[in-house]
Amino acid sequence: MCGDLIRIKRKELGLTQAQLAEKLYVSNKAVSKWETREANPDIELLPKIAEILGITVDELLGAKPKEKENAQAISFELTAGQKARYVLSIVFSCIFAGTTALFVLIGMLALDESQTKDVLATAEEQTFVITFSFVLAAVFGLCAVILLRKALKYGRLYAESRKIKLRIQCQKSGYKLFCDLTDDEKTAFKKERQKKSMPFLIVAAITVILRIVLAFIKGYFPLIASVIEFVLTIVFSTMIYIFIYKRISLMSKHKYIE
Repeated sequence: MCGDLIRIKRKELGLTQAQLAEKLYVSNKAVSKWETREANPDIELLPKIAEILGITVDELLGAKPKEKENAQAISFELTAGQKARYVLSIVFSCIFAGTTALFVLIGMLALDESQTKDVLATAEEQTFVITFSFVLAAVFGLCAVILLRKALKYGRLYAESRKIKLRIQCQKSGYKLFCDLTDDEKTAFKKERQKKSMPFLIVAAITVILRIVLAFIKGYFPLIASVIEFVLTIVFSTMIYIFIYKRISLMSKHKYIE
């Protein structure tokens, strides 16, 4: 991210950091960090920043024509601080979720007088414990939800970064991502895949039927049933390997990556 470009364009437009921050619904400190390269804007803000400054997203990323794709991928990369926040958000959301469940359990137990009569002597104590438990459960539950939302946000950034990198690699090798195909290409490919999968589905159905039959005749002809069961296991395992191989071959044939 080119922080210098944000500062230059902002000054050309006669905007202060506060005015730019107001248009983007962020703090002045956030804009200051962008311009000093201490942090990068969230990916959702890139189009809006480019629109306000009157430039393209590629120009905002400071990319030359040959570097646009790489710059786009880099812009989605999580910084060390974002990675740390991502991990901590997951860890603490799990802790808070567990704490929420614990306080809910305490509150539920307090509702049962037969379970708490030896501990809570009066009705006032019982009411206090119930109220306190559920209030804390609500607080910790809210914290867990907030942290989980942050974790999902960073997770989406990471997934988008991986997708862009993979798309760049695909373009270099002549492959396509399945999600980038047109509707007609997806439909044609799915029909071909279903057609090639049909024999395997038929064999799987026959195998299931034969195993049901074996369950009935095993008591009368144990030796024959054991031999047939062994053969079915070999056939079914082989069909699975062939099915996987055919699926990979089909993707390679069309140069698709799913």
